Amino acid sequence: MEKGTKHFDWINIYNSNGQRIQFLGDGWNYSRNTAQSVYTKKMNLHKGGYYINLHEIYNCFYNEKKTKAFTVKITGTLTYATRITGARKLSRRNLKLAWKRIGGVRGYEVYRSTSLRGTYRRVKTVSGITCIDRNLTTNRNYYYKVRAYKIIGNKKYYTPFSGAKKIRM
Repeated sequence: MEKGTKHFDWINIYNSNGQRIQFLGDGWNYSRNTAQSVYTKKMNLHKGGYYINLHEIYNCFYNEKKTKAFTVKITGTLTYATRITGARKLSRRNLKLAWKRIGGVRGYEVYRSTSLRGTYRRVKTVSGITCIDRNLTTNRNYYYKVRAYKIIGNKKYYTPFSGAKKIRM
């Protein structure tokens, strides 16, 4: 590895109670194109807050210039899926869907198809746990799925889809 390309010697990850849950040391990759060192580690973390402590002890031994700027990027997948709890007709062409709330999400997207294994298209994005779908065709089957989303930084993270719910109008 070239001199000055390794930003940190190790990383400690702590939970919100201050307990160290992970020690990360080896595995840095240096890109000559971007002149950056990147450390990638996939971890299964539960809901909650986490803290990162970065150590640079190599500077003491090799008298290398300290890194002044760094970026820590945490990505993940929401693993909880909601469940459609009810669907009822409001009229001949309108229906109301309801689903189980998931804590800590920004909103929900409702998808509809005319066949169980068909293409589902998003019909609504809502912040609550109900939605009304209007102007449906009578004597037709509709299938609905719901997924939640959360925005972290500028990126949307989605839960898996709920199971499909069949409604006959």
